Amino acid sequence: MPEKRNNPLSAEDSRRNDEIAVIRAGGESPFATYKSRYGLARTRFMGLAKNMTAYGIAAIAHNLRKGAKFLSLYGLPDPNYAG
Repeated sequence: MPEKRNNPLSAEDSRRNDEIAVIRAGGESPFATYKSRYGLARTRFMGLAKNMTAYGIAAIAHNLRKGAKFLSLYGLPDPNYAG
């Protein structure tokens, strides 16, 4: 199939993209954060171990940021709640 750049999508393709976007957004969001906030759009170190460490630290920072946001919105859970 030849490439179709700069042509509008058909209604069927547009509908398909809308359905896929909901699923894709959950998986692509962390990587967009890594690229924009932590400067990991490109690898900056030589060697797999160093780059895995850099991405691991970024993942930890991302989870800390999410946790802090959750705590600011909802606070700590009630320890007596068994649900």
